Amino acid sequence: MRTVPEQNLGDDSLRTSPGDAKPSHAHATEIRRALTTVLGWRSAPALAVSQHDAVVVESNRPGVDGGLRPSRAFEFGGLSLRLVSDSLIGGEPEREIPTLVIDTMLKSIVEAHFAVWYVWHVPTGTMIVPGMQELLDIPNRDVPTIVEEWFARVHPEDLARMVAENDEALRARSGFRSEYRLRRGDGSYISISDWGIVIAGGDGNAEWMAGGLRDITLEKSLAQAREESAELREGLFQNALTPAFLIDGRGVLVDASRSATSLFRVERDGLVGQPATAIFPEDLMSRPKGPNARDAANRDAPEAREVEVDIAGTRKWLLATVVPFMVGHEQMAFVLGVDVTERKRAVKALAKSEASLREKTRDLERHNVALQVLMEQRRSDLEERRRVLAENIELLVLPTLDRIATAISDSPEASLLDVVKQTLNEIASPLLETSGFRLAHSHGLSRREHEVLQLVRAGKTTEEIARVLYLSPATVTFHRGNIRQKLGLRGTGTSLSQVTVTTVIAPSEMTTHVEIPVRPTSPYEPADVSALLGHVDEESSNDSPSGKPELQGETRT
Repeated sequence: MRTVPEQNLGDDSLRTSPGDAKPSHAHATEIRRALTTVLGWRSAPALAVSQHDAVVVESNRPGVDGGLRPSRAFEFGGLSLRLVSDSLIGGEPEREIPTLVIDTMLKSIVEAHFAVWYVWHVPTGTMIVPGMQELLDIPNRDVPTIVEEWFARVHPEDLARMVAENDEALRARSGFRSEYRLRRGDGSYISISDWGIVIAGGDGNAEWMAGGLRDITLEKSLAQAREESAELREGLFQNALTPAFLIDGRGVLVDASRSATSLFRVERDGLVGQPATAIFPEDLMSRPKGPNARDAANRDAPEAREVEVDIAGTRKWLLATVVPFMVGHEQMAFVLGVDVTERKRAVKALAKSEASLREKTRDLERHNVALQVLMEQRRSDLEERRRVLAENIELLVLPTLDRIATAISDSPEASLLDVVKQTLNEIASPLLETSGFRLAHSHGLSRREHEVLQLVRAGKTTEEIARVLYLSPATVTFHRGNIRQKLGLRGTGTSLSQVTVTTVIAPSEMTTHVEIPVRPTSPYEPADVSALLGHVDEESSNDSPSGKPELQGETRT
């Protein structure tokens, strides 16, 4: 037979079969070391040869004869290898298992409640694994019959550790416990809990290992979920910037975040154990109980509400959100809060300021209306005074001065009357021009008729009027008849001395239209405006005993 020399192989020799996970460079050395350990468990010479180029990868002793027969292909940590060893020659291993091994193995399986058991003959590497076909969902031809085929299904990241744990158990001839991942027929991995016992042979060395397997994938997922949940809770309660509270199914507060204890200046122990309703409003904490609680927790969307909270004498406003969730059959809830105390105070202050501003605005508008009415009244009074003054000058003063001038025309003082008349004309003209009006006689009376009427009203007789106006009595009687006709007094029995004729101001004949001011409409109740105007009128009435000065010849209608 020809001896195959050992070769120092680099990473290029660690070739993997198509579709298999290639081990990382960091694991390559550990996998090679683990392969050496596995081959060392065999008592017969054995070596592992690459399936690609027939190069020897590892052997269990130096100088192994390259003519070893037979061989069997297997995968090891992503390596495609072929095992060459004389130990592969022999009968069926099931018939060589001692009864003691079977009994011990069965006892271990019953105690551990494992569904899959195995028996491993360490010196030859042969295995019996009933139930592996169902566990990994693989055909019967792929069920491992040698330990290398078993290890071929171990996840590359777990392989080195799992081999080391096996080696320690075989050397110490002690119990074996390990958790690792096995590849299923579809390429996915399941987590396995492996419990085994080592049975020594006649020479005192480990000869058999018997044990059982249990699928702990679900347990692993649940454990991971619990860890993630714990991390989430830790992050929520210890690192949350907003106050957070945890309430159990009995409505008792079981935890609070640091931000919550800081906000209310209280220790955590001062909060935990209190009923939630002692802190939060009862209607905020009310939630469905019984068989419909889970559906309600999944269906109802959390709503934020502003609530006032008093903890240890510290009152705060929180925008609180209750987030219910189920733990098993117990309904619990998170209460997440945002401190809106300052915002609430600002809103109240703003509302108070707005109310005050609205009240002041109403007062200002009421005073503005009163001021407008007062200004309009003052303007009307001024116009009225101008009209009365101009009318008295035009109809009374000037005609009288004319009569006096005629009477003293031969006297030097007549020139003084001309100065007076000129002055009065200068006074009356601007008043009429400013107001944009001209004088017109009431009811179509002429100036002479107006003079006669005023003297009649003064109690003068026809003869007296004739002497004053330098007219004949017949002419005065004629004027009196025209006046009665124009005033519609004929046949009424009413004396002219009893008649009041109101002088009016008529618009002058101008192309520019003169707008007559209209009193502005008040948006407030008439009673309010009347009260203000009454107050204004009361103050303005001190100008004259009658409230408005009356001039000679003016009669109010």
